[in-house]
Amino acid sequence: MSTINTKDFIIGTLVGSIVGAASALLLAPKTGKELRGDLNEQAQVVRDRTTQLTSSAMEKGTEWRDVAREKTAHLSKTVSEQAADIRKKIQKDENVDSAPAPAATNGQEEEETDTLTAAPTPEAETDAEEAPTSSSTTTNPTTNS
Repeated sequence: MSTINTKDFIIGTLVGSIVGAASALLLAPKTGKELRGDLNEQAQVVRDRTTQLTSSAMEKGTEWRDVAREKTAHLSKTVSEQAADIRKKIQKDENVDSAPAPAATNGQEEEETDTLTAAPTPEAETDAEEAPTSSSTTTNPTTNS
């Protein structure tokens, strides 16, 4: 047997109440005039209750809408700020990567740079070992923070 959800339960309760009220009114020992008056009274009560529930639902809907707008605005602002931060970091990284390498002052530094980027050959390895170490070697721009 399937479970009954809330919506089905409420609909069944309303239909059962209406049918019960109608049968009680129709089977009651009253005159037609009294019965019509009672029906009009009950119809007015139902109208009032419906109006009350409608206004309550409208208020709740308005509250939910406002809360959703506030949360959406806050979330949108947070995402925009994070996206701007990421854009700045990317631009900073691109600027660092695109910065020109320091110009070589003599043939030795150019040779060392070529040795680092090219596949080492036995001759280049011996030349690199014999080359004096200088304090003005080229730096890797990606390691700068």
